[in-house]
Amino acid sequence: MLKRKSELGLPLFKPASLQDVPREQRPAVEETYVASAREVGQRFLDDGDIPSVDVLQGDQRSGAGAGGDRRTAHRHRRGEDSEQILRIALYEGVHPARGLQMMLRQHGTCSTITSLDQSFPNLSQEQRQECAG
Repeated sequence: MLKRKSELGLPLFKPASLQDVPREQRPAVEETYVASAREVGQRFLDDGDIPSVDVLQGDQRSGAGAGGDRRTAHRHRRGEDSEQILRIALYEGVHPARGLQMMLRQHGTCSTITSLDQSFPNLSQEQRQECAG
């Protein structure tokens, strides 16, 4: 981000901020921001560090995690980090329906219903319908 802002002649005080970026230069800076997040996210995934990917909160346009490689995340799904993955999927809203499936398998019906009830206010209508299904 620092390099891209420097190339565009923008202030370097807050490299990750978009507040000081004029409208006409935003697409270029945002593109760099997304590419950087994907690169860092992929490195976390490659290292099997799923909880750190949470910081980057998946890229909604690609439908994959910040690293962009859904298959890598899937490989780690059954590992010892399952509670952290469950937390990220359900409570952080990355994939609530998958989080509920994991919760049901690992903790049973009562805990799953309670978790869903607590999560509902933070879910979109589409996510609520998917979870209810």
